Amino acid sequence: MNRWDLPAHHRRALTIGLRLVYEALQDLRSALAEEPRTDLFTVYDDPIPPTARPVLERIADEIEKCLAELAQTFGLPRFRQSIRQRTASRIANAWVTAAECGSRHLRGYGHLPPDVAAYLDARVEFLAARLMELEQSLQASDVRRDAGSSPSEGQAC
Repeated sequence: MNRWDLPAHHRRALTIGLRLVYEALQDLRSALAEEPRTDLFTVYDDPIPPTARPVLERIADEIEKCLAELAQTFGLPRFRQSIRQRTASRIANAWVTAAECGSRHLRGYGHLPPDVAAYLDARVEFLAARLMELEQSLQASDVRRDAGSSPSEGQAC
């Protein structure tokens, strides 16, 4: 039930802000559901103790219920988000980050021996080229762009 008819810019701002709260809840729920793990660059530790989980789950449920109520009360739209565009954007950001791992950018932390700099620069160039290839391949796979269609429910945030 939409009790108040807010202007579109208010609804959009609320949707964006409340979506961030919802995403934080999803991160919490993931943390509650999984054990600490290790990946290539991170050791995840300090798990949430089993004794704390019921309280956290209860509070998260209350927050999610409030978010749903707000969405219904204000008629907040669901924004369609392209998985390809989101992934391509993250890859483009990763490309920038990878490029900043080159020896030229690391000079601010001190001198690198020439052989280390040459090796590092070659690997960073490889990463940057592959990341660019990934991003271009994702963009090329966008069927909607070829068909000229656009999302039907809201716009991408």
